[in-house]
Amino acid sequence: AIVYWIFALAKHPEAGTHKVFGIVLIVLGLICALFTGLAYMMPTIATWNSPLGAVSQVFAALFGGAVLAALVLALAGAKADKLIGVCALVGAAVVAILVLVQGGMAGGVVNSAGLTVAGVMGQYWVVAVIAIVLAAVAAFLVFKNAAVEGAVPMMAVATVAALVALVLVRICFYGIFLSVG
Repeated sequence: AIVYWIFALAKHPEAGTHKVFGIVLIVLGLICALFTGLAYMMPTIATWNSPLGAVSQVFAALFGGAVLAALVLALAGAKADKLIGVCALVGAAVVAILVLVQGGMAGGVVNSAGLTVAGVMGQYWVVAVIAIVLAAVAAFLVFKNAAVEGAVPMMAVATVAALVALVLVRICFYGIFLSVG
């Protein structure tokens, strides 16, 4: 991002160059999200030792990035491409599915002391449902309004809803922590 910013200040690139840098940044961001998710896969934490965490991180980045991109474009007075709305919808849908699957899988995990995750999950399902609703609202707002002129208020609401949804999804993830010991 810094290289692109310096390049843009010095050279004033054409639209094609903007797209190339944007695609490179998207790919690098998704790779970063993947490796962040893989870092949580450790045998000592049975509930996190699954590729679901990494997949969830990638789609959370896709969802959050699309919503934020729609806001930035709206603030710049530009209309977002429909692809941004599709990315928001797909990202939100996969994150919603994964938070449900993760909760369902984690509930039956038992550690060596006989503790189950179901006993320590607390309000997992309440938080998960609120996160899913907020993600759906954000994705819908981006999909329906990002290509509309004057979409700044809607994109601001979508961004706040997406950020809260993503924080709640992370709370769900951390809420199912159960070590093997």
